[in-house]
Amino acid sequence: MVDIRMEARRLFGEEESCRETLSSFECELKKCGELPSREEIDAFFALIPARDSMKIVFTDGIDRAELPSDKGIRPYKEFAAGVSSEDETSIRIRIDKKLPDSRDNVITVYCLETFLMFFTGEAEDTAVLMERWNEVAKKAEGRTAFEVLNTAAEFEAGAFLFTNDAAGFDPGTEARELRRQRAEEACTFMDRREMRLLPGDFTPETKLPEDDSSLIKKLAGTMRRLDTVLAVIYLGVSSRMEKDEAVVSVTRGGRELHFPLKDIPENETLTRLIGWILSGEDAAERADVARSTVSLRCKDEAELLAADASLTDAVRSAYNLYRSKNVERYMEVRKQLNKSILDSAGQVAELIGSLIDSFKTNFIAIITVLITQVLAGNVDFAKLGREGFVKEDMNAVVVIYCGASFVYLAVTMLHIYFKWDFYCVYFERMKENFEGLLDGEELAAEFKKAGDIKVKAEKKLLLYSAVMAVLWIAILFVVWRAGYRA
Repeated sequence: MVDIRMEARRLFGEEESCRETLSSFECELKKCGELPSREEIDAFFALIPARDSMKIVFTDGIDRAELPSDKGIRPYKEFAAGVSSEDETSIRIRIDKKLPDSRDNVITVYCLETFLMFFTGEAEDTAVLMERWNEVAKKAEGRTAFEVLNTAAEFEAGAFLFTNDAAGFDPGTEARELRRQRAEEACTFMDRREMRLLPGDFTPETKLPEDDSSLIKKLAGTMRRLDTVLAVIYLGVSSRMEKDEAVVSVTRGGRELHFPLKDIPENETLTRLIGWILSGEDAAERADVARSTVSLRCKDEAELLAADASLTDAVRSAYNLYRSKNVERYMEVRKQLNKSILDSAGQVAELIGSLIDSFKTNFIAIITVLITQVLAGNVDFAKLGREGFVKEDMNAVVVIYCGASFVYLAVTMLHIYFKWDFYCVYFERMKENFEGLLDGEELAAEFKKAGDIKVKAEKKLLLYSAVMAVLWIAILFVVWRAGYRA
């Protein structure tokens, strides 16, 4: 570990002020006497992580020198050479931190004490603290690691990790984005584009000892309070920020509840409740059940902020009842879906059967006509096997019959086409009717099976239609050639 603040005091003398924010670390010191050597300055710069940059300004009220400098170390050497053992020099150290980006979600913490004064200061109100943490959330796509250099620190919350070694840190971008999507499904938070913090971002995951009096324990307390603020915001069906308060509508059309941020205390029941809502794929349904229960049990702001474990138990019971009713409805929908798919398969079979029946009817009609002509003595058996074996006075009958049969063929094919087109429309309408009643992936899987059946049926129908048309035309051609005499 490296205590940059202590090293600065050792090298540059008495500290006058020190402040650390999200983006910078600043320290002002005053030294009497000679300044550090070049080797000591180089060693001090080497303490800073490569991702950050440091600048030191030396001044005696008249002259000044900066490090690093475009002119190298020479200006500092000249300045230091003019400082005697009785001279007083003001030194200002500023470190600019690299903030999170798409490649690296690690921020350096040089002095945990001064850093936490910025993020948990007792004098700061809740709205200011929320905005400061929100700056981190705006810059980081996933979780953020704070690498603490000066003291032992291991503490993890939902979206934030305090550690002494951030090597190999996984920002968990996908998991947080999933939580964001569920939060947006569950609640219409009007200011979500500006306020990027989410419920669960401050939920402590590291259990601290009861007698822990460290700075981390103070941080954990602040985080739990901010976690409750986010829980209150996202428990509403709609919510928004107005100055220093959250305005929440628990139910649609219900009255708005106003929560001054500074008056929202830590409440584990509310944070656990919103955590349970966002833990399931059915976040919107869970949220509706929770709000219904909350609206019955909590009539005003004070009752909601004072909610205890009995509220969570009531919500879970209501959800279990809701889910049992949904199971019955789900089974009924599945039954209707299976019946609809079977009906559609039956329509395809009916189409193919109708085509075959039409061919069979036409074939029987041709055979009947031929037998009738034979019994009526209209066949010239002397020419049997040659063109025109039907007697001349029946030529017109043969032509009319063949023409009528061909028209019948065309009508049959047109009828089959219209019935297939109607089936395709029915299939798409059926799919639309079940959207929203079943899970998207489940519905897609079921209709993929039905779609495969549809594709196979279409190929089979086209093949049968082609074969039947060719046979039909071939038989008509034979009859025409046999019966017509030019």
